[in-house]
Amino acid sequence: LERDRETLEERVSQAVSTLSQVPGNPFRVLRNGLLAPWLALAPFSGGVAEEKVYLLETNAAHFFPTTGAWTGSPRPVALFRTRQGALVSVDPFDKRMRNYNGIVVGGSGSGKTFAVQYLLSELLRDEKASVVILDRGKNYQALVEAFGGAMVEIRPGAGTSINPFDLEEGEVEPTPEKKGDLLKLLRAMVPPGGDPTQEAVENAILEAAIDQTYKRATTVDLREDGTEEKRYLGARLSDLVKTLLTLDEIGGRGVSPSEKEVARSLALRLQSWTGDSPMGSFVDRPTSVPVSTARVVCYELEGLDAYEGLDVVGTVLMADLIWKRAKEGKKRGEERNLLVVLDEAWKVFKNPYAASLVEELYRRFRHLGGGIWSITQSLQDYSGESAGRILQNTTWVFLFRVQGEEEHVRRVFGLSDRAMAVWNSLGGVKGLYGEVMVWAVRDDRKEGDVLQLWPTPYDYWLFTSAQEEAARRKALVERYGGDVLKAVVDLAEGRA
Repeated sequence: LERDRETLEERVSQAVSTLSQVPGNPFRVLRNGLLAPWLALAPFSGGVAEEKVYLLETNAAHFFPTTGAWTGSPRPVALFRTRQGALVSVDPFDKRMRNYNGIVVGGSGSGKTFAVQYLLSELLRDEKASVVILDRGKNYQALVEAFGGAMVEIRPGAGTSINPFDLEEGEVEPTPEKKGDLLKLLRAMVPPGGDPTQEAVENAILEAAIDQTYKRATTVDLREDGTEEKRYLGARLSDLVKTLLTLDEIGGRGVSPSEKEVARSLALRLQSWTGDSPMGSFVDRPTSVPVSTARVVCYELEGLDAYEGLDVVGTVLMADLIWKRAKEGKKRGEERNLLVVLDEAWKVFKNPYAASLVEELYRRFRHLGGGIWSITQSLQDYSGESAGRILQNTTWVFLFRVQGEEEHVRRVFGLSDRAMAVWNSLGGVKGLYGEVMVWAVRDDRKEGDVLQLWPTPYDYWLFTSAQEEAARRKALVERYGGDVLKAVVDLAEGRA
């Protein structure tokens, strides 16, 4: 559009001249009967200017667009703007997609946590949606409290613990899947060295110990009718350590002296994860994690970071526990779309066995109608084999600016030069709007656009994690007796 009439007429002439070069061009300048199309094309009319013409297929093909603006998801969940000013909806549970998993990648201060909180807040307007967040640093606390959710602190000494040997409801013996998960967890506790042969021997010993530990914790009772009933009495990590010290069989054969030495070495290394040690108080106890019926629950894991290895193991255990409870809820007939947000996911991806377990959870959540979204500061966090396969099981990608990773971004996502130029142009104005490149994988093809988030003042003060602003909000919430919404409203409206 132009404000100057002469410029507008000149552009019309240029368009007509260019189109005339195409064989079978059907476009003409309308000189009469202008009222009907003018009304049809007026702002907010909802009409279209239609005129049927007949063309040869070869001529008509010139006027079919090969690309167009991304329309986003059909269900209007979280609304963003495009650079052209159009509204686009993002629905994490878009039923057209193969799964509901996602990743969010952005450097520090890029706005990724802000954008995720906005997306979650819009998603929670749907009564069937629920959100579980694994966080470090209480970045989501204001959001959770605003929605009447639950904040649960997970750390040694806080009265929370998870027994990795627990079985699902109704099970009396572990499935092969459970045994495999437990092996991966143990390898996160006692990482292998650089010798593949030694690693294979250790894995075989741990697998045998897992199997024998479960067998020792299972009894067979004789019913009155003469049939047998198996009962699982429960086992803990300390029971596995005892099994390793007395291991006498691997794969149906006796244990060699060298294998006994390896088993004792593994038992010694696992000793620090048992008993009354800080790590033992978390993984060598009966499971005691509060069950909340709130639709949004945030598990604060920062307290795990003080103990080497527990940050990885604790995060994986929590993710696995969430999976189990979601599966049990599904069996009870609960119809919920569960979205799990794994913030600071790089801590898990740095261990190949832990990353492998998270990769498996990415696959499993699909069967529950739920999804996992991992948030990291660097795309290099996905350079490992299992972490890389997570990308293959991901539908949604939110890519913010990441300094110094241009070639890595190009290689991992296979972006063209034009797409890379668009990604490099991402910008924004603090407090006003921010940009992110978003796409979804649908029918094995990427579709997306550069989306802009223009938060309201209420959004801004609820989601901001900037240190000074978050401190200001926290102080006001305390002054108002914990009323987050009142504090946010007063900050947004300039009364505080």
